[in-house]
Formats: sequence, structure tokens, C-alpha cells
Amino acid sequence: MAREQEQSGLPEDIDGDIEGVEEDIAPARVVSFNELHWSQVWQLPLLLLGMGLFFVGIWSVWPEKPNHDFDGKLEGAAQYLAAKNLEEAGRELDEVKDVLFAEDQGGKVEQQGRYYHLLGDLLYLKYEDDRGAKSTQTLENNRAVVTMYDEAVDRGEKLGPISVQRKAETLLAMGKVERVYDELKALGDVDAGTKRKIYKRLVEYQYGRRFDADINELLGLISRYGEMLEGMGKAERLGEEIWIAELSAQLMLESEDGEGAIDYLNKKIIRFGRGAGADALAGLKVKLAKAYDLVGELGKAKHYYEVVQQLIKPNDALNADVYAGLGMIKLSEGDNQSIAVAREYFTVVTKQFPDVGSNAYVQSLIGLADCEARLGEYPASMDHFRQAVALLLSQSGDGGMVDRRKERLKEIIQAHIRYAMERRAYEQGLEYLQTMLPLFGQDVPADVLLSFAMTHERIAEVYDVKAQEIDPKLTNDFRPEKEKAWRYRNQQSVIHYGKAAGRYLEHARAVTISNNKLHGESLWAAAQNFDKANLWQKSVNVYAEFMETRESDPRRLRAIVNHGKALFALGQYDAAGEDFRLVVKDHPRTLEAYESRVMLARTFEKQGEIDKALRGLEQVIEDDPVITPDSKQYRESLIELGRLYYQQVAKDVERSENAIEVLTKAVERYGDRGEGGKLRYWLADSYRQSVKAIDDEMARQLSHKRQLELSSERNRRLQKAQEFFQSAKRQLELRDYESLSPLEKMYLRNSYFYRADCAFDMQHYGQAIALYDEAARRWEKDPASMVALIQIVNSYCELGQFREAKIAHDNAYLQLKRIPDEEFEKPGLPMTRKLWEDWLRWESELQLFETSDEMAEAGG
Repeated sequence: MAREQEQSGLPEDIDGDIEGVEEDIAPARVVSFNELHWSQVWQLPLLLLGMGLFFVGIWSVWPEKPNHDFDGKLEGAAQYLAAKNLEEAGRELDEVKDVLFAEDQGGKVEQQGRYYHLLGDLLYLKYEDDRGAKSTQTLENNRAVVTMYDEAVDRGEKLGPISVQRKAETLLAMGKVERVYDELKALGDVDAGTKRKIYKRLVEYQYGRRFDADINELLGLISRYGEMLEGMGKAERLGEEIWIAELSAQLMLESEDGEGAIDYLNKKIIRFGRGAGADALAGLKVKLAKAYDLVGELGKAKHYYEVVQQLIKPNDALNADVYAGLGMIKLSEGDNQSIAVAREYFTVVTKQFPDVGSNAYVQSLIGLADCEARLGEYPASMDHFRQAVALLLSQSGDGGMVDRRKERLKEIIQAHIRYAMERRAYEQGLEYLQTMLPLFGQDVPADVLLSFAMTHERIAEVYDVKAQEIDPKLTNDFRPEKEKAWRYRNQQSVIHYGKAAGRYLEHARAVTISNNKLHGESLWAAAQNFDKANLWQKSVNVYAEFMETRESDPRRLRAIVNHGKALFALGQYDAAGEDFRLVVKDHPRTLEAYESRVMLARTFEKQGEIDKALRGLEQVIEDDPVITPDSKQYRESLIELGRLYYQQVAKDVERSENAIEVLTKAVERYGDRGEGGKLRYWLADSYRQSVKAIDDEMARQLSHKRQLELSSERNRRLQKAQEFFQSAKRQLELRDYESLSPLEKMYLRNSYFYRADCAFDMQHYGQAIALYDEAARRWEKDPASMVALIQIVNSYCELGQFREAKIAHDNAYLQLKRIPDEEFEKPGLPMTRKLWEDWLRWESELQLFETSDEMAEAGG
């Protein structure tokens, strides 16, 4: 049993019962290694061999450590940057970017630091031209530059002097001055000469940004740079001290501290004169000349300019300051000869020393524009003013010291604006204003807004007057080029009234708190100009604001009326009526109330309430002793009342009596004025239509006497109508036909036909034939001429002259063929061409004229 257990190979510690095996098994005998036979251990060498082969296989497929040439690529990028080849430098850095920062690619921290260092240099050079620009993108670019340098330093990279300088400039552009000083501390182990160069470069950089940066920061940099001059050679140090003095003096001049600059410069010139040659002090003497100019001592200023001119060579850039200064002195003399000389000085600077970044160039550009304007050379002047404005905007900011050059330019342009306005050269003044406007940015001063408003208003008025001068209705000149010019002038007038209104409104907003009186004046002017520009909704808004904010203003009542008129123009009749009723109710005896009654009548008319309109107008002309027939309010009310009555006659013939009464007064009082033609026409047509009421009465059974009375009255009215149609025709024909409105043209045409109708209705058939013939000839291309020709036929028939009627009939047929087809397409015609053709054909086919002729002969 024991041998069976040994051969089974089961371990001794197996728990549990095993079936068929006795529990009292004896312990196994321990066998020593020496007793083992080879056949029992042959597997071991094979196992060791397999393990060895396994490790060899792993080793053979294990990837080698990559051997990237990071240092070579980075050095290549550095060389490209030194050569300013930014594109190739960027390509080199892009090639290592992804692998350098991968954990398994062998990139070292110091290599990553150098990568960021080079990337910072690359971004600095890439964005160098836009570093001072004020934009979100520029801020992000500057942050990116600083971030790259910071990443480099965090990885142990030491920035060289040039990179420190670049980082410091970027921080200055971002306004991080304190960080600049911290960065410069990193140059502790750099030699003093290199430190001075970097500091000087930073002073120059910040000086160039002095109009866009804190002036105290610049002064601090200059002071620190002065402290760093210790240890320099005597001559070199003197040169740097002169340079510092020139910067400091320039800052005094730009702050308009002329007296301080003179004192400072005289001391410096005396001090430096002991060790420096005269030519080395030329820059300081130019500053001294400018200081004397600033305080008005032009003789001394000219002296020093001429001294400097003797010290320097003709091509020295300092000559630009000399010529610019001499030009300003000559310009101040004011006569045309001096101005011409000044212009030559300024031209020398702009042509021979075209450094657009220099003060002398900007000053000369402004001076040149000023000279040209004074000499009447406006296009050239405007061009140079615009160039000066663009230059100053590119050099100046709003975060630093005041740029006195901008203030001087504003003063010069404003002087020319005033002069242009005095000469009534308003469009020239407007051009100057528009040229100056960018100098103010978003904060345009109130006085400039007012200048804009007044200039636009003057221009609008001029165009308005010029339009009236060539108005075809007044000049009877309807040539196409004249009509085009007239329309253009009207359009320009409306445009400028609208712009004037907008500027007046801006001015009112600007002075709301500071000047209550000006606020009211500009708000009123804005509303008035919106009216003239037909910008009714804007008129409504501004008048509403005026009514709300100017309760004690004497123009408030007028504002309510005008507010209502603007609403009326917009078709908002209910709201307009409220304004007019308010004025009539609260201020019944004012001129605004009488005007409101007229407007209220028109409002009632638009709303279909004619009786209310009539009553309101009647009250104006009948019930108020204050309103006389000579007043504008009375005239408007009477004419409006007559018009309303006339329009009602067609609906209710009984209204003709009212119309005749009112229009007779209107013709008597105002018949010789411009509206006389239409007033006579309305009166004539009221007489004509009134006959219908008589005809209706005569149709009833009446006494013979009454019939005669009515017949006589009928003829009297037709005679009156005919007379007034004749006078309306005569008055309308005094004007050129093309000057008439479409309604007036219709009145003229109808006057011809209605005269003849009156003769026909009075049974004056001979007169009717003559008048109809005149009408048909005058309006031969108008389909209405067919009516006249047919009435001629009827008149001949009434006279029993049937042969003449037949001839007239044939003439009508020929006339129908001569009338163009498009004339029958106009709306409002009684018959179409086809209906006329059918009528004439039927009349002919029925042989009415032959039959009537035979009957006449038989009767004879």
C-alpha cells in the first residue's frame, strides 16, 4: 500500500478521505539527490534552456531608445531666428514639438526649456509690429510671448539679455511695469554695459509710447537709467547725459512747460558745454529754440534755430526740427508772403526728411495744411490735414500724457471751420469737421456736435433755396437736366436736415445736465429738422421728449401741435386728434388752438366724421373775433371748409349751397393767390352740381310761375358755373402745364368740358358746339375728347342740323382711331375703346342721321 501511495505522487497534506486508501499510512522515505537517476531529472536542462531562449527573444524585440536630434533642431531654429527667417524657425520648432514633450521620446527638461525660449523669441518677432495696438488679439499675442518665456524659465532655461529685453518690452506693452523691474533683476550677472543697453532700449521703447502709457513710469525708467551711468567713460557718459537731457526737455515741451524747459536747458547747456563740442549740443539748442517759441519769444527762437543750422550738416535729421520751427515762426506773421515762405519750409521737411514718426514731420504736415488753407488751396489742405490726423492717431493713445499736437491740430482746424462758416462755405466747413472728428474718438465734445448740427442745417437751407430757384413750377423750365438738378437739390436738403436733427439730438443729450438752456434749444432744433426731413416717427419721439422735459418752455404748446401733425403724417389719426383737442380745450384763444382746429377738422375727415370737421372750421371763421380774414389761420380754415363742403356736394347736393357761400368768400379774398385756380374751379363745379336740386324740383308738378322761377335760377347758376370755369381755366393756364399738380391738371381739363356742358344744359347749342370743339382740339389725345365730339353730334341734332351731325359723327370715328391705346387704359374713364367703337357703329348702322334728315325734309 505504501508503495502504491508513493507511486501515486499525491501530496501528504491533502485533506479528506480517499476511498480505498487506509488512514494509517506510514511516512514516506526521503530520497537524496545523489540517489536520483538521470532519467528522473533530464527535464531540468531543457527548462533552463527554454528560459534562456525566452529572454533572448524578448531582448531581440525590445525597442531601442529613440535617438532624436533635439539639440540640432533647436540650434537650427536659433540660427534661423538670428537671421530673422521666422518661417524656417517656426518649421524647425514644429518638427520637434510633438516628440520633445512625449515621455518615451527622450526629450530632456533643459531641451524643453530651450524650446520655449526660442518659441518666445519667435512670437516676439512675429508680433513685433503690432505690439502696441489696442485689440484683444494683440493682448493675447503679448500674453503668449510672456507665457513662453515663463515656461522656459520654469524649466531652468536662462534667458539671455536680448530675450530679457524682449520680455520686458512685452510686459511694458501690457502695462506690467513692476514685473519689468523683476525681470531686469535677472540680469544680475550680466556686465554693466549690457544692462545699460537694455535699460536704454526700454527707455526708448516707453518714450515712443508716452502718449499711450503712464508718464510717471517713463520718468522712473529715465531716472533709473541715469543712475546706471556710473562707471562709464567720461565722453560716453556725457553723451548719455545729453541724451537724457533731450528726452526730459522734450517731455517739458510736450507738457507746455516752456519756462521750465528754458531754465532746465540753459543750465544743461552751460554744464555740458565744458566737456562737449558745440555740435553735440545742437539737439539741446533746438529744444531751447522750441521753448522760446512756446513762450512767445520768437526772436530768440529764430536765433537758436539759425545757430543750430550753422552747427550741423545739411543732411542732418535735426534740420527737420529747424525748418519746422522756422516755418512756424514765419506762419505766425500772417501775411500771404510769409505764409508762402512758411509753406516752403514745411515742404522741405516733408520731402527731404520724411520720417513720419518724428515730431518735426507731423508739425510740418499740420503747418503745410494750415498754409494751404490760408492761401485758398483747399483740396491740398484737406489732404494734408487728413494725413496729419491719421499719423497722430497711429502715434497717440488715451492712457498717457496729453498729446499737445492733437490739441494744436484741433485748434487749427476749428479756426478754419469758423472762417468757412463766416464765408458761408458750409460744405467746406463740414469737410473740415469730418476731417477733425476722428481725433475725438468716442467722446466727441458737445461744441463739436453743435457745430456739426448747425453746419448740416445751413447746408440744408442753402440746398432748399437753390431748389426753389430752379423749381420747374416757378420757372416754367421743364428741361430734363433742370428737373434732375431740382430733384437732387431737394434730396440733398432733406438729407442734411436729417443729419442736422441727429446731431442736434446728440448735443441735447450731451448738455442735459451741464446746460439746461442749450438742452432745450437743441432738442427743439432736432425736432424741427426731423420735420423738415419728413422723418415723422423721429419727430414724434423728440417732440414727446420735449413735452415731457420742458414743461415751462413757452414752445411746449407748439410742440404739442407739431407732435400731433407728425402723428397725422404717420396716419395715427386718433393719437393726433388727442393732441389737437388738448390744445383747443386748454388754450382756446391761442394761435396754436386755431391751427389745431384746422388740423382737427382734417383728422375728423380722415376718420369719416365730416360734420364734426365742418363744425370745427365754422367756429374758427365765425365765432372768434380775434381771428381776422387777413390771418393765416382764417385763410386756412376758410379754404379747408370750402374744400370739405365741395367734396360733400357729390354725395349730397344740398351741401352745394354751403359750398357756394364759403367758396365765394374764399375767391373774393384769396382768388388772386396761388390757390385761386382751384378755388374758382371748386366754386364753378358747386354751381354746376347745384342745378341737380333744381332739376329734381322741376320734375315735380309746379305752377307755371314757379317753373319759370326755377328755370331762370337754373340758367343763372349754369351761367355762374360757366364764368367761374372760364376764370379757373384762365388762371391755371397762366402757369406752365407741367408745373401743375395732377389734380390741377384735371381741374384745367374739366374746365374746358364743363364750360361746354353748361352751354349745352342752357340749350345754347351753338355756343356748346364751339366750346366742345375747343375742348376736343385742346385734349385730342385724351379719351375725354370723345365725349366732346359726341356732344357736338347731339348739339347739331338738337339744332336739327343732321348733315352736320353726321359729319361730326364721322369725325368722332376718325378721332377714336387717333387716340393711343394706352390712353384708354387709364383709370376713371367712362368707356373703353371697344365700347366707343360699338356705340359709333350701332349709331351708324341704325341710320339715325339719314332718317332724321328725311323727316326734317318732309317736315320742311
